[in-house]
Formats: sequence, structure tokens, C-alpha cells
Amino acid sequence: MLLLPPLFSLIGAANFGWRLGAAEPLVLSTDGLILVSIGYLLVLSFGLITTATISCWMAPTYGASTSLGRHVALITIVGEPLAIASLAHLYPDVFVNLLVLIPTMIWSMYLLYKGIPIVLEIPPERGMLMASSLVGWLLVAAVSLLGISMTLWTLGVGPLLGV
Repeated sequence: MLLLPPLFSLIGAANFGWRLGAAEPLVLSTDGLILVSIGYLLVLSFGLITTATISCWMAPTYGASTSLGRHVALITIVGEPLAIASLAHLYPDVFVNLLVLIPTMIWSMYLLYKGIPIVLEIPPERGMLMASSLVGWLLVAAVSLLGISMTLWTLGVGPLLGV
């Protein structure tokens, strides 16, 4: 499932280019698209591993199961709707992707809040607190990813966008 978003993004961007609100789509070279897709896959893999690890690290605080396998399974299930909704990447328009991915993100958060008490065998009150802590971690990670990618692109790592 981790392969789907980068693959759909690669196919969509190669065929249509990214529409970012401008009149002309942003078309990258094949090498640039492959580099971005590989980076996308690496970031998704890193995100899965680190989020499951941080969830496992938080578990004793909330009296939850500390089995890493349970945490990986939980984060995988929570991310499934996003992997399926990445079909929107086949038509890479920012507006279309937002229309699809925002409701999907809400669905994933619902799964997180409902799934933690069930999978980790804790009371719902503690599950809500743990899920909120994980959402905080994910928001910090998302903002950090934006900063890192912008820094790398301005330093010349990745596709040249005229920055």
C-alpha cells in the first residue's frame, strides 16, 4: 500500500503535469518525477516506522500494549484510506486532491481515535488522549517535512523549479 501514492503521483504527473492553480501545468522531467516519487516512498516509509515507534514509546504512559506489531498494524490501518484516496494523484490538480484528501484525512483520524482503545486495549478516555498526542506528532512531522523539502529544493536537491 505504501507504493500506491508515489506510483499514482508518478503516472499522473507524467501524463498531465501538476496543476498548482496557474494556467500552465508544472511538467517535470522523467528523472525529476522518479526522484520525487522515490522521495515520496521514502518519506511514507519513514513516517510509518517513526509513527509506530513513537506510538509504542507513548504506550506505557497511557497503559496501552507495548507490542510494536500492534502499533505498526494500527498505523497501517489508519493510513489505508489515504493510500486508497491517492487515486486522486492520477489527475494531479491541487484542488481535486484537496477535495478528495481532506475527507479522507477525517476518515483516517476517525479510525485513529476509534482504533487505539480497541487495538491497544485501553479505556476510551486514555485512547482519546493518546490519539491526540499522535495527531500532535503527525502535525509537527508534516510541518517539518514541508520545511525540509523546501530547504532541499532551494539548495538544488530535487527538481529545479526556478527557485
